[in-house]
Amino acid sequence: FGLSNFTAWQVTLIHQLCKQKGYILPTVYQGMYNAITRDVVRELLPCLKALNIAFYAYNPIAGGLLSGRYNFEQTEQDGSRFDAKTGFGKIYRQRYWNNLFFESVEKMTKVAKEHNLTLIESALRWMTHHSGLGPQDGIIIGASSLAHLESNLNDLEKGPLPKEVVEAFDEAWEHVRVACPAYFKDAASAAETSAASKKA
Repeated sequence: FGLSNFTAWQVTLIHQLCKQKGYILPTVYQGMYNAITRDVVRELLPCLKALNIAFYAYNPIAGGLLSGRYNFEQTEQDGSRFDAKTGFGKIYRQRYWNNLFFESVEKMTKVAKEHNLTLIESALRWMTHHSGLGPQDGIIIGASSLAHLESNLNDLEKGPLPKEVVEAFDEAWEHVRVACPAYFKDAASAAETSAASKKA
């Protein structure tokens, strides 16, 4: 079975409890990861590797932010991922709608263009070749059309990025690190997991 949005210590606890009880062990974790949202690298990815749990990354283009189609001054994106009138839109705005992120996206876009690359292509190729993902891990992609899906799959098959692009992405990450959303849910979920472990 799989896990999602748990802290590294919660994953360890769940794995330990399953092992003690003779239950099926978790084999995959779905988590948020992209070039400007790298919180999972700090402790989660090493934890999963130690427990032999695969990591499947969602939001590889930061909910569309790394498509380059948005700017910080926009207030209405009807029907989009960042539509403030929807529940998911509010979540995504809270997650990514920060001036630091848009400053980073602008710099990333500039460097990508200098190498005749689109930002979205660069973001996907970064996930494939320059992220902390291993052979057993995966990337969850979405698409609004067949052409969009084919384009994303094609980009994922391309080779590593130029050194200058990778360096620009790393600089962008350092710029937004302080505003990076946590890879796990709020403290309430942690309390629930702790209480469940005591009952077990």
